[in-house]
Amino acid sequence: MRLVSLLLLGMLASGLWFSGFSTAQAVEAATCDLHQSECRAPLHTGEAFAVLSITPRPIKTMTRQEISVQLEGISLSALLIDFSGVEMFMGLNQTRLQADADGVLRGSIILPACMSAQMTWQVKLFSDTDKALLTAPFFFKTGR
Repeated sequence: MRLVSLLLLGMLASGLWFSGFSTAQAVEAATCDLHQSECRAPLHTGEAFAVLSITPRPIKTMTRQEISVQLEGISLSALLIDFSGVEMFMGLNQTRLQADADGVLRGSIILPACMSAQMTWQVKLFSDTDKALLTAPFFFKTGR
């Protein structure tokens, strides 16, 4: 009974904390190929954009990938990037990107290998500025 009460209290508290943020607005996914070049996608309402680059190319699993994000129309000192498997849950694959002296957000990640022949990854950029969650979706595939 005590555990259930604590869980309910935690759910209520997290709901109150998140209620201070407006919901993320739906945006179109980038339609370019991250294996070939950087990709540009709107962050929210088309007023700001994110340019994502993942190297080396082509993108591979089990290899350190360098990530850079240039923002247009907004300035941030940090950003969270999340890689999630579309066909199956691949665990939590997130890293924090930090701005360098030029304002480019940089970081790295090693993506896990999937047992299937091919995996579609959804990449989302998150920031919590001005009490609004901003997100920009990107997609790419990796193979074994």
